[in-house]
Amino acid sequence: MTDAILVLNAGSSSLKFAMFERRHGLPLLVKGSISALHDKPRLKVSTALDQPPTEVTLGKGSIDSQATLEFILRDIGERGLPQKITNV
Repeated sequence: MTDAILVLNAGSSSLKFAMFERRHGLPLLVKGSISALHDKPRLKVSTALDQPPTEVTLGKGSIDSQATLEFILRDIGERGLPQKITNV
């Protein structure tokens, strides 16, 4: 299992994130954001493989910070990135 660093940048209406492999050079594994937290939130994610980002609507209402983090961690896991997060 690869150790990873999860970086979070929380704003009033969005949460941006990036996950880096914890080794020399800190290679980017995945990055994204959840925008419009208070009205029709959307998850946008791209991997370090230069693929186009994926976007998903997360419902019609608002979501709180706990739900936001759960969506991010679930998406990371579904992408086959079972890294052990050692730093946030």
